Amino acid sequence: VKNEFIKRNVDFTISALHITSRAVEDVVQNPTDDEMLANYKSRLDDFEQDEKRHLSYVSWAKAPNAEDTLNVMGEIETIMAQSRNGQDFVTLANIYTQDPGNQVSPDSGRGGDLGWFGKGQMVPAFETAAFSAKKGDVVGPVLSQFGYHIIKVEDFRNKGNEKEVKARHILLKVNMGQNTRSNYRRKATLFSYDAQDYGFSAAQDSHKVQPMSAKSIGEKDIFLGTLGPFRSAVRWAFNAEDGAISDPIESNDYYAVFSLDSITPAGVAPFEESIIQVRASLSTERENNAAEKMAIELKGLVAGGTSFASLKKDNDKLDLIPSDVKKLSGSFISLGKSDQVTGALLNAKAGDLIGPVKTFRGYGIIQIKNISSFDSTAWNIQKDLIRLDLVRQKQNRVYQSWMTDLIDNADIVDNRKYYF
Repeated sequence: VKNEFIKRNVDFTISALHITSRAVEDVVQNPTDDEMLANYKSRLDDFEQDEKRHLSYVSWAKAPNAEDTLNVMGEIETIMAQSRNGQDFVTLANIYTQDPGNQVSPDSGRGGDLGWFGKGQMVPAFETAAFSAKKGDVVGPVLSQFGYHIIKVEDFRNKGNEKEVKARHILLKVNMGQNTRSNYRRKATLFSYDAQDYGFSAAQDSHKVQPMSAKSIGEKDIFLGTLGPFRSAVRWAFNAEDGAISDPIESNDYYAVFSLDSITPAGVAPFEESIIQVRASLSTERENNAAEKMAIELKGLVAGGTSFASLKKDNDKLDLIPSDVKKLSGSFISLGKSDQVTGALLNAKAGDLIGPVKTFRGYGIIQIKNISSFDSTAWNIQKDLIRLDLVRQKQNRVYQSWMTDLIDNADIVDNRKYYF
């Protein structure tokens, strides 16, 4: 409880030298192929993986086309004609607008009302059209990223030095129509037929489409290549045989046809697929070892009278923290926050030179300049609350550990893959 109070209330003034991977990058050698292979073989359990499936696919994005735009333009002309013939704009807006902000309740709307607005509050095209019109004008269509707008300008006013306009609008979005949807579906179906009859590559050539690939798909994966969420395709891949070609499969955003190119059985991932992970692991280990060795050497120099600033001058890749004041519950400049830094400072006193202290990015040498005094009054006020807080933290840890043990030892069959 007392240590926790100190972490939350006592200020530590330090200076430090932080030896990160950047400081030792010139002395750390890249691992050789033989070293990486030996490291891979020494810890094969780390490279266990579930079965993976590898796909090629052709897709058609569900997007509106020129015909859909023409349909919207025709609807716009109908609405504007009704407005010119005296139809109430409020009524037209409540009937036609696709602006979700217009809905007040299931059976009432705002009539497209946007209220008063000044320049800089609307998208540029909308703003230009509104401020260029006259009072009472109905203008449009105006295209923005939201769709096409029909705008009715109701009034103008000056507010301070700014001109404002009061307007209503009808928003019509260009959505994919049924004909467009059917056309995409037809293209995907014809491609699937040809791919199943003549092969996936031959169909690509005859249909002049560009294939994509999705490698190393897991049975529980949700996302698929460039297609985003596509669980139905993942399910197909794990129910299909090697070399199979799918019928058209549909997601919210795409139609796609897939080819199951190959299957990697569950087991140890090949060295070729693990080399990036092995190289990173070996490089990190070497960087940490080199950083610790350098920190030990530099600490000896500091103990002998060399200043942090002088060492920084000799090696500009060292991180120098001339002075920083933090509570141990906070994060020190460059050094960050870690159990090692906190523990080392808790057990130190003003004037101590401590280190090497492990950080998340390397090793630190820390000079404690000052530790603020222990506030007995605050201690008496806070200690019971801190004790209660620590008890709750321990309870949570025990509960999480208990739940983890239950899950690890339970006989659970995960069937989510069949439903999601």
